[in-house]
Amino acid sequence: MEPAVWIVIGVVVVVAVLIPIAVKQLRKANAQIDSWVQEHGWERVTDQQTEDTLARTWFNPANRQISRPWTMQVLRGRWEDRNAMSFMYGYKVPNDDPQFHVVAITLPVKLPMVALAPRGGATRIYAPGPVPEIDLESAEFNRAWHVHGSDHRFVSDFLHPRLMARLLQDDAVVKGRELFISGNQLFTMRRGRTELDRIEPSLRLLAEVAALIPEHVLRSYGAARRA
Repeated sequence: MEPAVWIVIGVVVVVAVLIPIAVKQLRKANAQIDSWVQEHGWERVTDQQTEDTLARTWFNPANRQISRPWTMQVLRGRWEDRNAMSFMYGYKVPNDDPQFHVVAITLPVKLPMVALAPRGGATRIYAPGPVPEIDLESAEFNRAWHVHGSDHRFVSDFLHPRLMARLLQDDAVVKGRELFISGNQLFTMRRGRTELDRIEPSLRLLAEVAALIPEHVLRSYGAARRA
């Protein structure tokens, strides 16, 4: 028998073995997600159009042309009286097909873009492009975080001393997890698939960060007074 035939047979055998394993793993992951959703009173989005719309409109951290954006495992619910989400997000760029786990909460107004990445990470999610890095008055914070933003004044108002102190705590500075504001979304992104045990710690951090945004800053962008 020709060597090429043996190669084809080998590929068929490998595929026949791997497909059932992948299906089993997917079923297990879906069961775990469904259990988490039920336990937390959230919902899992099953509408393809909703997933497609989210993929097309979500923040692009690559700062360049992307193609075929997608989302999956979209979970929605409430966290401390705020709308919240967890989902996988990905797209295609030349020589890479990155995928991310996103955890987000909704802010009362749209705000200028901010991107914060812990220093020392091997590969950063946010590609700065034309947005310059911003140095703040705190040398300790500058040593811990890369900071980029579309509006220098907003970044300074947003990252006031109390908020910087919160972001210097150990549970905030997590290698590989970056923090963003884009529009009315405050969110974390991390490369990889959905990890259910990371959702609540991220939501707690996001809620605390949101609570520390000064009211006068939110009002300057159109928010109503906090009750």
